[in-house]
Amino acid sequence: MWRLGDESHSARQEIWEACKRDLLFCANTFVWAYDPRNMPPVPRSVPFITWPFQDTGLLEIYMAIRDQHDLLIEKTRDMGASWMIIIVFDWMWRFHREVSFLLGSRKEEYVDNGRRDKKSLFGKLDHLNDHLPAWLIPQGYERTHLKLWNGEMGSIITGESTNKDFGRGDRRTAVGFDEFAAVENGFSILQAIYDTTGCRIYNSTHQGTATAFYNRKNNPLIKKLVFHWTQHPVKSKGLYFDEGGKPRSPWYDKECAIRKHRILIAQELDIDPQGSADIFFDPTTITKIEQVHCKAPLEYGKLHFDHCGLDTRYFQKTPRGELQLWLNLDSNGSPPADRRYAIGVDIGMGVGGENSSNSAIVVGDCKTQEQVATLATPNMRPEEFAKLAVALAMWFHRAHLVWESNGPGRIFGKVVTESGYRNIHYRTNEKSLYSKFSDIPGWVANKDTKLTLLGEYRRATALGEYVLRDTDEVNEMYSFVYMENGSVAHSGSTSGIDPSGAKENHGDRVTASALCWLGMKGRLKLAKDELLQAPEGSFLWRRQQAERSTDEFKDRWDGHAQSRYSREGANVR
Repeated sequence: MWRLGDESHSARQEIWEACKRDLLFCANTFVWAYDPRNMPPVPRSVPFITWPFQDTGLLEIYMAIRDQHDLLIEKTRDMGASWMIIIVFDWMWRFHREVSFLLGSRKEEYVDNGRRDKKSLFGKLDHLNDHLPAWLIPQGYERTHLKLWNGEMGSIITGESTNKDFGRGDRRTAVGFDEFAAVENGFSILQAIYDTTGCRIYNSTHQGTATAFYNRKNNPLIKKLVFHWTQHPVKSKGLYFDEGGKPRSPWYDKECAIRKHRILIAQELDIDPQGSADIFFDPTTITKIEQVHCKAPLEYGKLHFDHCGLDTRYFQKTPRGELQLWLNLDSNGSPPADRRYAIGVDIGMGVGGENSSNSAIVVGDCKTQEQVATLATPNMRPEEFAKLAVALAMWFHRAHLVWESNGPGRIFGKVVTESGYRNIHYRTNEKSLYSKFSDIPGWVANKDTKLTLLGEYRRATALGEYVLRDTDEVNEMYSFVYMENGSVAHSGSTSGIDPSGAKENHGDRVTASALCWLGMKGRLKLAKDELLQAPEGSFLWRRQQAERSTDEFKDRWDGHAQSRYSREGANVR
């Protein structure tokens, strides 16, 4: 084709038009890729002859630009995805008028580090242009640092490192990100480029779940492309499946032996975001919990209550109700009264929206040590959510109420205490040998207390001491990861784009459930004693009556009396 175009002006015009009309013809006829790992006799510069999955990829990238929608590409390492983005951007820059593209990677040297090094994005563009005949190079071609200009078409490609203000205030035909999971400022960039373009192309292998790339993957409005090694004819040669049904091949086995560590294998080969993170909950245990304990709720509904007195009116069954129950109500439409309950609450700001956190309530039965109710909503402000929580606690026969007091929890706690409800959790000094109670309501979250809380929740759920029923909560467990500072957080808490600003409020069901278990533990002894059918008038019967009477009286005390009772009466009990 090159020689034909050199020898014939009319042929040259036909080839130029064919390249303009057909992206795949242009790529397969004139694009040369570069792989420095090739050893003679295999050349390091080779024709980019596409595999079927690459044909699909090239066309999907073009259609995303043409139709102005986002596209996310999650891939096994070394599938040619970066080259695909470069090829489409270059093709449109070469044959379409007045297009403007922006390329980004985590460091400027990965965007453009000079024409001599082809590892950068612009180095790939340079290699592509260096291997074209002169009659496919546009007039007015200009190449400077981080810039490629087509004077004939008035089109441009520029590059920029992915700083927190990447693309802010700019206007582009499309923006392409390479290895977006590795970008430190990913969430800030998502905000910065919101109005920059209608087409953002995110390309990366996974690096855990605490990334902006994983956040975009979970957005149902973004179209996804998956390039798995099993789609590659060379890598999948000799494909077989192991005992667990996992695909393998001689190439895959060799790569696993080289990488060794499970996180690297998940990150570079398996397209496994959970496996590519140092996750807090064991995936095998999570799967076991889901299979053994989780089940569909017995009832869905809404709790109607007096917003002034907070007295419960009635429970309305409805298929779309936010309150989910895993227990049978009695003849009065109330939870069984022959047991004690605890309620854990995690509070969001209630502003709604795609990235807003939920406010969540989890109710546990201290007798059976199982989860019996959950409720999660992103649309209820803390003061209203507090009223609902108190009404729910009263409906569950004055359940013990525990909430996270940080952030919006302050507003929540103020409403709870002003309501006069007193069967609540009081802050303790968890570093003290005796864990003494204070007169400050609520549970406070910091790096140490959250690690302790979630660690105990992990232990109890793994051993079946605390039985989970909610599948949504169990699925949240996959996204809790160890952070660089040694703390534990839900991957969504790193987003920085929750309008509430309460980053720690993601993974809301898990946090609420862990607080529920914290409340249940303090009441398990009483609940277990009640399982014994003590004869009326016996010593055990009298002790149970005294403890119940004392407990009910304690619920009516103010916060200071509650604190004093906890300090002075705990050992007597």
